[in-house]
Amino acid sequence: MVPHDSSRPCRSETHRAAALDAQSADDSTRRQPTTTRRRVICAGATAATAAIAGCSTEQTESTPPTQIDSWPPDSQPGELVTRTYYPEWIDWADERFRETTGVSIRAEYQPLAWRDRPVYGDGIVGDLRRWWDDINNDTIDGPRRRVDVVSLRDWRLDSARDLLHPLPVDRMPGWEHVRPRFRDVDFYQSDGGTYGVPVEGTIAALTYNTDRFDAPPDSWELLFDSEFTSQAVCTDPIRFTHLAAQYLGQNPRSPDDFGAIRAVLETHRDRLATQSDADLSTAVDDFFVTDAEAIEAFASGRAVLGSVGMAPMYVARFGRGIPIDYTAPAEGALFSAFFFGVPEEAPNPLAATRFVDWALRPPHAAQLSARQQFMPTVDLSGAVPEEVTSFFEWPSEWSLRYDDPRTTDDVEVAYGELLSEVYDLY
Repeated sequence: MVPHDSSRPCRSETHRAAALDAQSADDSTRRQPTTTRRRVICAGATAATAAIAGCSTEQTESTPPTQIDSWPPDSQPGELVTRTYYPEWIDWADERFRETTGVSIRAEYQPLAWRDRPVYGDGIVGDLRRWWDDINNDTIDGPRRRVDVVSLRDWRLDSARDLLHPLPVDRMPGWEHVRPRFRDVDFYQSDGGTYGVPVEGTIAALTYNTDRFDAPPDSWELLFDSEFTSQAVCTDPIRFTHLAAQYLGQNPRSPDDFGAIRAVLETHRDRLATQSDADLSTAVDDFFVTDAEAIEAFASGRAVLGSVGMAPMYVARFGRGIPIDYTAPAEGALFSAFFFGVPEEAPNPLAATRFVDWALRPPHAAQLSARQQFMPTVDLSGAVPEEVTSFFEWPSEWSLRYDDPRTTDDVEVAYGELLSEVYDLY
């Protein structure tokens, strides 16, 4: 969810590969501590230049966030630089945060561009992740350093952990507002450190038209093998294979029977073929759709069931008035999060930590929901209309599993092969 994905066609990844090659050039120098890099850069200047201009000795905050011993942190830089998925919300937050702290916020785009080196991983898994970003991001151009706060998808957080400051969530007042489901996720809190703060939640639930169902559907079977199969849509093919594993009671990230998963997907494919008036390729294209196409499918009545992300469901329900809701069937559902992180090279890590805490306050998180149509990880009761609060509430009786991104290459390859062989994707 990944939220925010809006185009499906696979473009060439040549330009992205070139950008990543440039991004990783001279990696050994970049990996040196900041003070070491400064000495290397200074040493490379000519004597004349050094005599005239000198070598910059500008100091950034030297105290890491984990050494914050009181709140708020004693730090007053003039400006924070952010790279997030929430530019409209950042524009709103700039004025409010500045009024409170005297610190302004500059919003850069493309969170991918903050890194000094690519973090896709090697082999086929890295290629698949790079391909997915190529579809959903036009460019990764822009400065790759001196960013104070950055948005992170969960697998990016895991692969870039050594580039991030651990954060002192036990001393951040906003942490208490984060829902327990998200606080209890452990993969981003390894080795005694918390390397990201969850700010947006999403769930791979079963989406349905409330006018067509008297009660929430109680099984994933309705999506995979029922009279509704051809009246359904899915906005994430990879996630669909995970749902098949979930339906079978397997752990989607470490399944033990790919043959059974294949059988479920083949049954689904055959259902699409027999229930559709078009050929199989068109039926598959009508099933695996973009966020915008999913909204239109529910608006027109072509779709009454599916697996759609939180953002398009929010837009459909509150922006378009479409009778849409979601549920976790008896077999359970997957959820995940997007995070704020503070890079180790952030010029202002203490002020950045204060802003991350500020973002977790319900009135501020409510604006994230209103302006970006995403689900904040904090409880918004009293901060938004009751209908919105109810929409974001995941009942305690739901069986939910965090979709931990740490998957072996063999599993990712096997899922990709299923999508290629069963649906002729990729």
